[in-house]
Amino acid sequence: MPGGSERTPRLPPRWFVRLAWKVHRALLRVTGGRRGLWPARTERWGAMRLTTVGRRSGQERSVILGYLDDGPNLVTLAMNGWGKESPRGG
Repeated sequence: MPGGSERTPRLPPRWFVRLAWKVHRALLRVTGGRRGLWPARTERWGAMRLTTVGRRSGQERSVILGYLDDGPNLVTLAMNGWGKESPRGG
C-alpha cells in the first residue's frame, strides 16, 4: 500500500465461518450439485467438489475446494476457513 501502513483484514467470527460452510454444503446436497459450485475464471477462483476413498476405512469423503486454473493444471487453495493452521502443523 502506498503510504506504508498495511491493514489486517477483518475476519468474521469463527462460528459464522463454520455456519457458512455448513449452509454451502447443504445447498450443494439439496440441489444435487446444481448450485454451490462454480468454474474458475481469469480473475476469480472456482469451487469444486473432490471425493476420495479413505485408505484404511474405505469410506468416501467429499470436500469442497477452491481452485485456480493454471493452463492444463488445477491448483487448489489451501485454507482452513481463515482459522489457524492444523494442530499437526502446516
